[in-house]
Amino acid sequence: MGRLFVLYALFENVNLFQTYLAKSPSVWWNGRETLQDADKWITAIDQKRKPALFMAVETEEGFIL
Repeated sequence: MGRLFVLYALFENVNLFQTYLAKSPSVWWNGRETLQDADKWITAIDQKRKPALFMAVETEEGFIL
């Protein structure tokens, strides 16, 4: 769940870091709530202050979304 926390930190306080790395976050958790948060965040973010996000999914994971 630590990798999911990376996304939570990004969505809750965009000024916390300049770059975020989330390798195989559990975005399926809690009814995919994180993906809903992402949609809200993308529409609300100040385009001048966009942080970098690198997110990867391992092939062995299979189902992630």
